[in-house]
Amino acid sequence: AVTRGDQAEEEVAVLRGRLQSQRDDTEECAAASEVRVVAAEARVDALRAALVEAESTATVARCRLSDIEEDARRTAAMYSERNAAASTELTRLTRVMATHASDLEASTEAREVAEAAAAARGNEVREVKARARDLQAERHVLEAAASE
Repeated sequence: AVTRGDQAEEEVAVLRGRLQSQRDDTEECAAASEVRVVAAEARVDALRAALVEAESTATVARCRLSDIEEDARRTAAMYSERNAAASTELTRLTRVMATHASDLEASTEAREVAEAAAAARGNEVREVKARARDLQAERHVLEAAASE
């Protein structure tokens, strides 16, 4: 016959078994959680590194874009000065041509000089426009790189 003491010992053994099982489960959960935390921290570190690299790339692109814009301003200013000088020269040559209009030979010579200056000015204008298009295209490429 099973005594009450024996029955109590069996119940205590069962409860100890359950308690140990719960402890084991808790330890397994804690270990799995620790692994997940370490993995999450590694992902965070990788994302931080990627962010730093992206910010660095964006900074370089912004600096390059700023350099290109400054170069475009200088180039435009230089060609503007050349255009003004060419315009002034064209005006002067036109006056010379008008002054010598009475002499056919002198008038013909002055007209040829004025046409050459106008052609030179037209060539400079075409060069400025081509350079501006090149700079604009480079700017768009760098803006696209900066936005990535």
